[in-house]
Amino acid sequence: MGYISGVNLLPSTGEFTYDTIPYLGQRITETQFTSLNRYANGGPLNGYGNVTDYTIAIEQLLAAFPDCTTVAVVCAWFGNLTDITQCQIYPSTTYINGTFEQASGASDEWRCSSLTQSSSGLIPIPQVGSSFIYGGTPSDQSIVRCIRDLKSRGLRVVFYPFILMTASGKPWRGRITYTGTDISSAATTAINNFLGSASPSQFTRDTTNLTVSYSGLPTDYTYRRMILHYANLCVVAGGVDLFLLGSEFKGLEIVRGPNWTKAGTTGSGAARLAAILAGESPANRGVQSLL
Repeated sequence: MGYISGVNLLPSTGEFTYDTIPYLGQRITETQFTSLNRYANGGPLNGYGNVTDYTIAIEQLLAAFPDCTTVAVVCAWFGNLTDITQCQIYPSTTYINGTFEQASGASDEWRCSSLTQSSSGLIPIPQVGSSFIYGGTPSDQSIVRCIRDLKSRGLRVVFYPFILMTASGKPWRGRITYTGTDISSAATTAINNFLGSASPSQFTRDTTNLTVSYSGLPTDYTYRRMILHYANLCVVAGGVDLFLLGSEFKGLEIVRGPNWTKAGTTGSGAARLAAILAGESPANRGVQSLL
């Protein structure tokens, strides 16, 4: 079939959903380990052995659609409010204070931007009864192994950082916005606070543990930290063909600073998300400009 040339790799959550290595996990409320990424067709005893769900899915994709050339790896952090003056953008896990290990028995952790499942200050993912409304953020090492595997298969890789909302009603991420006075310095301040103060020098690539460390505050839950973290992680993985920025942030793109003009030009008071984040014109805001 030649009409499928690219796909989004979902669900964007699951601590080791995208991994090529099988993992086991045990929540603090559980008494034993369970398999995390070998659910396909009944689990690890169905003939697939230690082959992970990700690997099965990619091989089935390429068998069914051999002309597919591009995979977008969707990876989620969470947003807890639609008001940018208070909204935090953060990674989390459904295994807070739990334990992980590889199916081989090797001990391991969920790692994301200097955080593990045992870090203090993690924001829990909400639950309905005993069920979490989302899975956890994919671990850094699983993302790196996923990207490397896709590239080894000759596929083009798009990295797609995504926000899932944990606010009441799980609103669309496009509703995150500033509700104060538009075309004002207060709007610029609100956008700057949402983006945060993370800088490229605060990120260190770790090619041994397949992660990126962050020297800022562990609980600096801001959008710029997320983007700079993944820009560096993609470098650890060997690079990607495209990096998406600001996807679906309609409510942020319309916030304007005090120097906004009807013609659309902006001065030092610009409040627009992409311009402030990348620090340059919309026509030249690639991953490299973030680093």
